[in-house]
Amino acid sequence: NRSSDLEPFASRLQSPSRYQIVPLTTELWFDDYSSNFIGSKYAAAIRLFDSSHSTEVATTRLRLRATPSGGGVSITGPYCTATAANDGLCESSSGPMHVQVGSDWFDKYDSASIVIVQSESKLMPATIPIGSVKLNRRVDWTKNSTRNKAIVEVPPRSFFRDETFDVKIYGYTEYRVKSIDFTLETTTNALLFGLVYPQDLSCSSTSTSNTLSISCSLPTSFQPPTSRRTSPEYLLAVSVTVTGGSAETANIIGHVTSMADLRTDSVVTSKTRMEHVDRMGYHVSSSALAKIHIRSYPALLTGILPYAEQGELVNTPAFVDSETITSDVKVSGVYEDYVVASRLSPSKIKGVVNNIDRNSNKVTCIVDPMGIISVDPTCQNAKLDGNQNRAGEATVNVSAGSF
Repeated sequence: NRSSDLEPFASRLQSPSRYQIVPLTTELWFDDYSSNFIGSKYAAAIRLFDSSHSTEVATTRLRLRATPSGGGVSITGPYCTATAANDGLCESSSGPMHVQVGSDWFDKYDSASIVIVQSESKLMPATIPIGSVKLNRRVDWTKNSTRNKAIVEVPPRSFFRDETFDVKIYGYTEYRVKSIDFTLETTTNALLFGLVYPQDLSCSSTSTSNTLSISCSLPTSFQPPTSRRTSPEYLLAVSVTVTGGSAETANIIGHVTSMADLRTDSVVTSKTRMEHVDRMGYHVSSSALAKIHIRSYPALLTGILPYAEQGELVNTPAFVDSETITSDVKVSGVYEDYVVASRLSPSKIKGVVNNIDRNSNKVTCIVDPMGIISVDPTCQNAKLDGNQNRAGEATVNVSAGSF
């Protein structure tokens, strides 16, 4: 047990003085905030090192702080803890280091700056800038809608395979919608239509592989209203599951074949393209459609956190006894779905993988400067074998895939 092995030597552990950071979030969508998903948070993976380049650091806590553009009030996230037992990787009880942004930020700001704050290591700055995250503003599309139309709204955020989301259907008639018949279709095999969840309507549906037909009507107990509507009316939701991850986008197209309100028998009498809302805005043309953005699966590698198991090597045995002194080079991979830990079952979460597949990710190493240490061709270890001609510090630059 590594943790128990380290306990007698806890006093020898040094405070961290260096860090590696892989940001896991470049933009946030407003629709993530009201869900229970971690996608509404800015997240980052970080590993700490001491002055001897070792990950066996003294226990240290860090936090993320987000500040909206324009000088709004900052929000600080929960602590993550880096320990020697965890090779200096800083994690919280709910996964990566993260900070939840404010719900109202999506109405006011375009971005937020992110910094790490800490007070436990005097060898690191108290504030460490990371960068910024884009805040995709909430858009009020209802002001662009037109009367006697039906509207399809899809969520703006991106989805992984096996995730389920709701497509929302609205109607905009002079009085309350009494009945509506419409179809939804997708042009790829990446989406599967599921259950229908009406608001007040009674609905029936039939489906084929890529098309869902729905017929809905109000119960006869509803009485005609006395006032005209001034905005679209939410009618129902249709659950949709992402079944494929090869396409970057999948389209949903809606057609309404008939629609009536409580005072007019028919406001739509022939097949008409519905109006569509997606992350790009409000689409009203005869060729309008809504795009769903799909993330690749298996999850893409978004960064690496390489480290040497031993940060210091002594060259004497290599010269005297021709003994090779080695230190394993570990390459932790940070994967895209690390930030959606609460969306999918744990069996589908890659997260931070301590030793990535070196063949598929083409791991390579370059030593700078040469002559102090050597690395094997597969970048499995750094070594001293007696052929090195000088002492000092050397950097092993590790590449994996495009990182």
